[in-house]
Amino acid sequence: MPTYNRLNYLQEAYESVKATQFEKLEIIISLDVHPVSGLPDKSILRWLKKVSEFDRRINFFITPQNLGLSNNWNFIAEKATGDYMMLLGDDDRLLPSTILELYKGIEAGADISFSNHYLINENGIRLTQSEQNTRRFNRYLLENGIVHNIEKYIWLNAVPISAALIKTELLKEIRFPPDMNTPEIVFFLKAAQKGAIFHFNSDYLVEYRVHSGSATSQGLFLEKLFECLDDFSVTPANERYKIQFMQHLIGGAFHRYIKTGQRKKALQLFFHRYYPRRANYIFSFVKQLFSLIYYKRKAL
Repeated sequence: MPTYNRLNYLQEAYESVKATQFEKLEIIISLDVHPVSGLPDKSILRWLKKVSEFDRRINFFITPQNLGLSNNWNFIAEKATGDYMMLLGDDDRLLPSTILELYKGIEAGADISFSNHYLINENGIRLTQSEQNTRRFNRYLLENGIVHNIEKYIWLNAVPISAALIKTELLKEIRFPPDMNTPEIVFFLKAAQKGAIFHFNSDYLVEYRVHSGSATSQGLFLEKLFECLDDFSVTPANERYKIQFMQHLIGGAFHRYIKTGQRKKALQLFFHRYYPRRANYIFSFVKQLFSLIYYKRKAL
């Protein structure tokens, strides 16, 4: 669990791990330091020191600098000694049966075992949109068991890092692309290329918290993901799923380029092979073009 500046959620996450019906585990907590001062949160550090005194499964580490999401995941993976890992958000919660149920996929021969997950709000109350979220991310198309043609489902964004038990060796070997807050699809695609076996469990086994303070709620770095996946190889049978995914990303990448002052790159997206050419995108094109001109004048 990487953590930063929210002790109350971290305590909930820890209690949920402690309540799992799986005994042989280690709990690695990475305390990310402040981006300016370089200091760890004192209240979290005090709590970690106290709780690790009576729970010997806990190993906690203070990052050498503020790492952010993907760099923190890599930092934690290097510290792991177990054969399999879950990367749990410090604001998320496991269910008592989570690890046991996901481990069944490992026993069935998988390198990555994943499931559906609930959505919860900032107060820990389950949201009614959980099933709708499952459909949105195309997991309703999956059958229980080993997933065939996993490349298709990764491009359909159906594999959630928040509800996946992953072979530690894969995490150490592949690693996540640095400085991103949406790095999981890149990791899963690279794992699939290496022949990793994926197993799906349709049960809802994790509670994923949706709130304004999450690492992704401040804005997704979609331009970085777009660049990372632009030239990523895809089998001919699944090319249409990549095109669909990249067309979904391109609008967000445009706005990120504008926000970060990369106006030339934003303009180039209009001529990119993944920019949709259908008639209903003409209005969007004009709107985005005016947005580009407006932000350029504003910058001047």
